[in-house]
Amino acid sequence: MGKPSVSQQEFFTQIKDLLPSNLALVDEVADVLDLGTDSAYRRIRGEKELSFEEMRTLASRFKLSVDSILNNSTDSVTFQFLGIDEKSYTFENYLTTILVDMKEFDQMGDVEFVFILNELNIFQIMQFPELIAFRMFFWNKSNFGFEGYKDKKFEFMLDGSDSSSKIIPLAREIVKLYTRTPSTEIITDDVVNSYLKQIKYYYEAGYFKEKEQAIVIATKLVELIEHIERQAEEETKFEPGLAPANVNGEFKLYFNDLVLLDHSVLVKTGEGGITYLLNNAINYLASRNQAFFEHNYKWTQNMLKRMTLISGSAEKERRMFFNEVKETVHAFIESLK
Repeated sequence: MGKPSVSQQEFFTQIKDLLPSNLALVDEVADVLDLGTDSAYRRIRGEKELSFEEMRTLASRFKLSVDSILNNSTDSVTFQFLGIDEKSYTFENYLTTILVDMKEFDQMGDVEFVFILNELNIFQIMQFPELIAFRMFFWNKSNFGFEGYKDKKFEFMLDGSDSSSKIIPLAREIVKLYTRTPSTEIITDDVVNSYLKQIKYYYEAGYFKEKEQAIVIATKLVELIEHIERQAEEETKFEPGLAPANVNGEFKLYFNDLVLLDHSVLVKTGEGGITYLLNNAINYLASRNQAFFEHNYKWTQNMLKRMTLISGSAEKERRMFFNEVKETVHAFIESLK
């Protein structure tokens, strides 16, 4: 009997951390690799080395980086990347991928999100159909310059007859899962600035089919800010128009005026975690390298000590911050009028 492979055992530990509590590691490995239970156990215990093909199959199924087993060095990190494309990987495909991941996180149970951003995160924006529809249109037309959007102007139809009809149902499902998951989120003075600049640019460039829709989008932005404020007050997340419920996830909100943040999201899963780095405003790089995750998570926890908690009992600080943000958006709306 050979000496057990430490890295191989760590690889299986990462897989186990990703599984819902009702699923057995040996059964999942046996199923994915089409093996008997005894053969799966031998690989899990490190008595038999995984072949490269078995490693690749497991890594693909559980979205793990192969360096988790091949390379334990902390100075080398691999990422999974899926970039939005006009034909092969559309915004609808992008949201579908997020929904699949969110369902997996929801099944795990012991998961926490940490958003380290200088602007509104996509989960917040998805809570209002008008906001995600405009952001999707802007990304497709202006960020990526897709040919199909070249001569289009933005319009939002409540009956779903516009280009956002396929993404709104996906967004609703994602939001339901997002509100059930505890999260720590950082907010800054710049939280709405990039979104307002995009509205202004489209308004002045004539990219709204009807200019009044610019005011509608900005008004919905105010509603979102008010909703975030209420969630911070209640210290729990819930969907707009609904009351907090016992199934909702805890919500911790910090105000940052200290340091320029990386655009990243950390997902803590049991004893491990996943690091997402934003690229080109919307695309993301995902890594399950645990040393890299721990480095980022430890840095974030240290920075939170230097930020101001504005959820819960911090009423004065919370009101001052949100009043200022809402005044910014209201002034913007008046400028459009």
